[in-house]
Parts: sequence; structure tokens; C-alpha cells
Amino acid sequence: MPVSTAGKSWQDKIEEARAEIKKAGCEGLIITMLDEVAWLFNLRGTDIPFNPLFFSYCYVGSNTVKLFMNQKQATSDVRAHLEGVEICNYGDTRSFLER
Repeated sequence: MPVSTAGKSWQDKIEEARAEIKKAGCEGLIITMLDEVAWLFNLRGTDIPFNPLFFSYCYVGSNTVKLFMNQKQATSDVRAHLEGVEICNYGDTRSFLER
């Protein structure tokens, strides 16, 4: 989704989230709501009929951003759009959180 439609780049949204994480004295933020992940990255999907969402989770840390999603959906365009984001397998979310 272009910034002209979204209002802000995903990078700006990440920086705003990091400022709030720091203010709260936390190490990171886990995002589990599909609409929030789609909003954060200015992405839309087709996993759920009649909804522009895709199955995903996200972790925003002070130095890292991880997007857990179906890697088959991470096309070269998506990867280019998300330069700097580590795209991880959706199924690896639990093991990441357990660490």
C-alpha cells in the first residue's frame, strides 16, 4: 500500500513503536492482531475471505524487526518493500517467543 494511501511509511511506524517501547522500559513488542500487522507494514493479503489480511505475527525490538508469515507469500516485491525486516516462518513464532 503506497504511503499516499497509508499516511506513513512502515519505517516511520516502526520508529514510533520503538519510541513507545523505550518509554515503557520494555525490550520489545509482540503484535498478534492481523489488522495491526497489516497496518504496521502497509501490506494487505488474501488469507481470509473478504478481509485484506494475512496470517502473521510481528516482533519489534530495539534493533530488530521480525515478521512471521507464510514465506511463500513473501514475494520479491514484498521482500523489497520490507528491506531490513527479517521474514520468518509463521510456524517459528512459538519457539521464538519461548526463547
